[in-house]
This record gives sequence, structure tokens and C-alpha cells, in this order.
Amino acid sequence: MKKIPFEIIQTPIDYFKIKDDYFPTGEFTFSKDILEFSNEKKYVTLDELPNFDLHKKETVVFNLQVGKGKTTLFYDLVIQYLLDGYWIIMSSPFLKLIKKDVKAFIERFPKEKLPEQWYKSFKIIDENTEEYINTINNYVFHTTEYGQLDVYGNDKIVKTAPFEIPIHLLTINTLLGNSGDDFVEQNFDKKLYLKNLFSGDENHKIILFFDELHEGIHNFESRLIPNLFRGKSFIKKVFIASATYNPATIPIIKIISALT
Repeated sequence: MKKIPFEIIQTPIDYFKIKDDYFPTGEFTFSKDILEFSNEKKYVTLDELPNFDLHKKETVVFNLQVGKGKTTLFYDLVIQYLLDGYWIIMSSPFLKLIKKDVKAFIERFPKEKLPEQWYKSFKIIDENTEEYINTINNYVFHTTEYGQLDVYGNDKIVKTAPFEIPIHLLTINTLLGNSGDDFVEQNFDKKLYLKNLFSGDENHKIILFFDELHEGIHNFESRLIPNLFRGKSFIKKVFIASATYNPATIPIIKIISALT
């Protein structure tokens, strides 16, 4: 048998840059900041965001290469907004990412006293104990928990989670009301949950995160896009991150930016 020699070449992942001319003046108020990585590990942190106003109503797109810490930055932002009294919705394309996010919030949850209206019974306890994990789960709702019943048979999550739990981790298809190929529409529980999540008075403030947007663009169908705008009056800021932007994500970014 004759051996055929070959050479292995490492090809870098293509980096799609979001350019100014994708967002024409007159249609969008567009600005761009270049991030300089100053720490040894070369990933972005809150301290390295130039001229960043946490409370300005806008859509922020992180256009960074793989391994620059976008998801970790999201986690830090979530905790910051939590401390400032906001409700959080983080939307990811896959359940496996949501499970990872749940674990991350359990590990990162602030140990100090948080807003009293959410944490009247919060105790500073060892984060490795079951009690601590159960406490965190009371304040982080994720998309696999629909239909949890209390001892009286009521659907407690649908009725209480939108009003009592400040962090919500949802798949993009759930957020946009995409029931998938096997069902005509979302079930009643999900519809009621989303309706309650996007309701409240003028003090109800939501920060919306989209992680790995490129994997969820198929959900942005014309029939589903109006569902995204149910919470427009409550959404105060939107963050978008993706490891692989492409031309197909540009119109999706434009649609999402209309929320702010």
C-alpha cells in the first residue's frame, strides 16, 4: 500500500465584521466602538467597555471573535442589572445552552443582600449546599420548567414566575412563539407565561439578551416577529452576541433593534 503524504493547515475561523454601511444613516442611529483588550487573558470585561451607559435605551451588538468572553460578559451584565432592579430575559437557541446558563448563575449569584422585594428570605449560605441551590432556583426560571404544579394542582410557574422570578432563560423559539414543526401553536401554558412576562406597570423594566443569535435566525419568520414586540414598552435595552455573524443576521439585528 502506497502512503500518500499530506500537510495539515490550520485555517482560522472566518470573522464577519459588522460595518457601518449595513445600517444607513436616517434609518438607524449607529455607532461603533473598538475594544482594546488590556488584560493578559485577552477577553472583554465590563471595565473595558468604552463610554458604556448601562441605562441608555439601545441595542448593543458584540462583534467579537470566538474566545473573547462574550457569554461571560453577559453573565456579569445580568448580575449588574439584577442589582439595579431590572427583570432579565436571556434567550439562547438550544436547551443545552440554557442548562449551562443555569449552572453559571448558580455559581455567580451575588452573595450580598439584593433588592428586598425579591429576596426577603435570602440568606448568605454556603453555595455548595442544596439549600443554596434551591434558593437560586427560586430566582432563575428556565424554559424547561413549564407546567410545574404546586400541592393544590395549580400551574404555579405560569401564574407566579413572570411576577416573582427576575431572571428568565428562554429558547429563542419560545420567546418568538415558534411551536416547531409538530405543533400548530404554542400550548396554553407558554402563551399565558409570555403574556404575563410582558405585562406590568411603568416600573417593570426588562433587559433582553440574545446569545448565539446566528443559530436562531430561522425563528424570525414574518408571522412570528410581531410576538417579539409584545414586550416593547417594557424592554429598556437589548444585547446581542454571536460567535459567527453572517449576512443573514443583519436584517435580524435590524428587526431586534426596533425594540429600542
